[in-house]
Amino acid sequence: MAVKTINTELFRKMFLAGAANLEAKKEFINELNVFPVPDGDTGTNMTLTIMSAAKEVQSLENADMLTIAKAISSGSLRGARGNSGVILSQLLRGFTKEIREHKEIDAVILAKACERATATAYKAVMKPKEGTILTVAKGISRKAEELAETTEDLEVFIPEVIKYAEEVLAQTPEMLPVLKEAGVVDSGGQGLLEVIHGAYDAFLGKEIDYAAIEASGGTKMVKPSQQAEADIKFGYCTEFIIMTEKEFTDKNEAEFKAYLESIGDSIVCVADDDIVKIHVHTNDPGLAIQKALTYGQLSRMKIDNMREEHQEKLIKDAEKAAAQQASEKKKKEPKQKKPKQKKPPKPKKEKKPKEVDNTPPLPKAPVIAIVVMIGSLFGLVLLGTHTLGYQSDINQAKQCLAQGNYVEGYENLQGRTVKAKDEELYGKLEVLATVSKKYQDYLVFDHNGSKEQAADALVCAYGRYDLNKERAEEYNCSKELDALGNKIKKTLKKEYKMSGKEALTIYNAKNRKAYTRLLQEKIQ
Repeated sequence: MAVKTINTELFRKMFLAGAANLEAKKEFINELNVFPVPDGDTGTNMTLTIMSAAKEVQSLENADMLTIAKAISSGSLRGARGNSGVILSQLLRGFTKEIREHKEIDAVILAKACERATATAYKAVMKPKEGTILTVAKGISRKAEELAETTEDLEVFIPEVIKYAEEVLAQTPEMLPVLKEAGVVDSGGQGLLEVIHGAYDAFLGKEIDYAAIEASGGTKMVKPSQQAEADIKFGYCTEFIIMTEKEFTDKNEAEFKAYLESIGDSIVCVADDDIVKIHVHTNDPGLAIQKALTYGQLSRMKIDNMREEHQEKLIKDAEKAAAQQASEKKKKEPKQKKPKQKKPPKPKKEKKPKEVDNTPPLPKAPVIAIVVMIGSLFGLVLLGTHTLGYQSDINQAKQCLAQGNYVEGYENLQGRTVKAKDEELYGKLEVLATVSKKYQDYLVFDHNGSKEQAADALVCAYGRYDLNKERAEEYNCSKELDALGNKIKKTLKKEYKMSGKEALTIYNAKNRKAYTRLLQEKIQ
């Protein structure tokens, strides 16, 4: 019997299975990564992106298609990492915008969703390059449109689309010489295919333990020598989210894209409601950040040294290759039996001579060993000092969080590379500091008698409180954020006879002029 539609629950399962399959295959995808920069992180970035959305979807109970679609779109954009991750988020954004109003998805809707996904992703990329994830997405869209005219059976539709996507992916080395030279297909395109493979497994009702999948099975690893001379023109992968305090117009978007193009490449700029996601490769991240600050506050900032990542990948690949060679050599060598040794005869007992201090000087080898050991200990001391310094900052940040000194705690960690286990702490402080800082500004302006500036800071503080509710849930600090929000709301009521709803109306004004007019009307 033909299957003609996908309901909400099945779509949810398909999306989560697609995310799980991508996560299982991320190392395989990392090894394929040679374009646009051979830094071996495509699989990781795509996984972090889709898992951010999967986390939001998993938290939903009895959700309709619209709610799931919004969770996927918002979660993937906020969690997007790297060039491939941002593009994946746009594919998901376009796809979900098409399906969100439907209770069930059929072949025609799927085809339209694929078309919209492709258009959204192409629009987000400044200079789209063929032979990438975009090309695979376009191939999927075209095949889906073609099949939607001839069949309603999704059991025919989906595998045919997958088959054609694999054919397009296989052609990517012919479109990008760097792929052909390395002997690999495009890593982003492979990642997209893994998502679809996982989704199709769920469609068929398969229960698969993705954790048990061999991550690098079938990988044709790129030799370090093939990448050693890679030309990385712009060294820093820079990305962040702008939390806009006023409308980010099409003109603003065009101007900012043009500026980013003047200082780098691999530009992706996506405006969605009150946030703008930015990705750029540049040699001066500070310039991109300074320009972005003219549009609003920044969040989720990440700067990676791609030249350093490239070298680390070369070392990792070389070590892997060497270990593999050693393993194969060991297997080939026949085991040799040790000859039996005859026990030496017992020596005759001799009279002990008188003890004379003839201690020879220390030989060179032990002396050298001692020196090396001392040097190693010194290195360990330095390492320990660094580790203790980091841990001290973390402990201080935890103390600041407990005491409600969010701004101080966040500033203590700013600029540090935070370990994975401390990311939630950093996220909490970032969310809470964003709101708390504006409230502190209010207190300063109020103390100095600057009535309008004080009101402006307080309205912005409440606006940021409302803006960060979702992120607070993500980092498990909703209780602390709500406490801040209630304090700000009470102050608005007491000092300006303004409700929270009125403050948000002002905060969300169309432009700065309208914002100023509304604020002045309220405080006069």
